[in-house]
Amino acid sequence: AANATRKGIVYVGSGDGMVHGFDTTASGAEVLAYIPNALFDDSGTVDSGLHYLSDPNYTHKYYADLGISVGDVFISNNWATVLAGGLRAGGKGVFALDVTSASFPNTDIGANNTVLWEFDDTDSPFMGFTYSKPRIVLLNNNKWAVIFGNGYNSTNGEAALMILYVDGGDDGTWSASDYKIIETDVGTAGDVNGLGQVTVIDLNDDFIADRVYAGDIKGNLWAFDISDTNANNWDVAYQASGTPKPLFTAETGQPITVKGAITRTQTTTLANQPNVLVVLGTGQYLTTADPGNTDLQAIYGVWDAGTSELDKTDLVEQDLITGSSSELVRVMEDNAVNYAATPSSGDYGWYYEFNDPNESGDTFDGTSRGERMVIDPVIRGEQVFFATLIPDGGVCSDGGGDGWIMALDAFNGGEPTAGAFDVNLDGIVDASDQVDSKYVAGIKFTNGLPAGLGFLGGTNKLYITGTGGTGAGSISTQGIKELPDADIGRLSWQELIE
Repeated sequence: AANATRKGIVYVGSGDGMVHGFDTTASGAEVLAYIPNALFDDSGTVDSGLHYLSDPNYTHKYYADLGISVGDVFISNNWATVLAGGLRAGGKGVFALDVTSASFPNTDIGANNTVLWEFDDTDSPFMGFTYSKPRIVLLNNNKWAVIFGNGYNSTNGEAALMILYVDGGDDGTWSASDYKIIETDVGTAGDVNGLGQVTVIDLNDDFIADRVYAGDIKGNLWAFDISDTNANNWDVAYQASGTPKPLFTAETGQPITVKGAITRTQTTTLANQPNVLVVLGTGQYLTTADPGNTDLQAIYGVWDAGTSELDKTDLVEQDLITGSSSELVRVMEDNAVNYAATPSSGDYGWYYEFNDPNESGDTFDGTSRGERMVIDPVIRGEQVFFATLIPDGGVCSDGGGDGWIMALDAFNGGEPTAGAFDVNLDGIVDASDQVDSKYVAGIKFTNGLPAGLGFLGGTNKLYITGTGGTGAGSISTQGIKELPDADIGRLSWQELIE
């Protein structure tokens, strides 16, 4: 309230190594430029550090590349607006800025009053190249924190959840009481792992974070319990003889790098708590070898009903309806999932495998092309929307490849519960877009609402119009409307209207 009249500022990370702030008035003037300390390098290495930008032989490198979060927090007995960001592939580090009074230029605001802290791999061997957008949340110990997955290629190679208190490193040093790291015990320096995007949720609608979900590049989906008022009791939610256990493990060769979308199932009893459905896909698009990878990937809807160490045999499979899908449109099966008061094996959610060469009509050209999910899914109402990528095998050719825009029933992964695509191009999504006994692009369909549209050129964003909801039941999530970061510079997009 005290800052209600301050002018708006748009903050962006940049390939020039800076976080820029731009005035949202007509001038569009730059009012802030911040260079994270981790980008400076005096080792003498030619292509290392921010100074490499001035080298005539410069080739592309990442710098301040991670998505930015901004939130209001209560620290030092005052409300403040805090910005949190990081370097992604540009370095092993994150940072926090106090931008409460960032209506620059202002001679009363200096760097020492703006930069709260920086945290990098010199502060912890768990800190890697994090691709996890920081989440600013209030915790049950009454502290505000920045939460993210530790990322990849850390010194010790282990996947871990990072919780940094907003007021923790403001004295320039990090002590044990300034942060909390929850280890998964999976990954070593010789067999590296890393935790990806995090989804932080509030289970009881008190606006305080209670649980975190995140996947690692070994294909494990982890649940972290941070619901206790004592931070010493925060840990991986599931344990066996003191050893952390994942909620779910995907098939071999299916890394999880996206953020899960969260909703409730239709069944809520004390026997199936916390009763959370986590929808997320597998696939990786991080290294130069990834475009050529054709491993079978999938999207999973995993019910966290109090049972851990699930795999795909515990889920209901959905597939394309035989003979009903083409290179342009997909139509799905609609097998039921029984979310019973007492959960039973085989009904802990659903899955759909992409580009399965054993299934008909599941590829553009009849061969597996490495379809994968590298963009965060979004749940609106009772449907989950997501985009898939099929790389062309090259790093830069054809804008990155092809893909699908998909809409499935969020609760069983089958045929969408309502129309999602304007198949007949009349500008309205309604019953006339159902493809029963209709011809679409010369293909006659025999059943169902379209669940996917194929497109050429790839995509790097998923835009959903309207506010929508987060599904059945009562649950709040962090960043449900936020958009993911681009992995490469593809420019094509499609708009989904519900």
